[in-house]
Amino acid sequence: MNNETFDWNSHDPLFDEVVAYARGQNRLTASGISKKFCIGFNRACRIIRQIEEENGNNNLLCRKLAE
Repeated sequence: MNNETFDWNSHDPLFDEVVAYARGQNRLTASGISKKFCIGFNRACRIIRQIEEENGNNNLLCRKLAE
């Protein structure tokens, strides 16, 4: 990934898939996302941060996404 062309403020290409995955989970962790989607831990953390920014606190995240 070339830092010159990657927009760090845009959603990750896996964002929608991770949100769909989170709907069926009791909790969402960077480790779990990293393993499920075969991505690095830091990328998984960025995706969780993006989800939290849109949906609020991670403690209620999976419950909110399931609604």
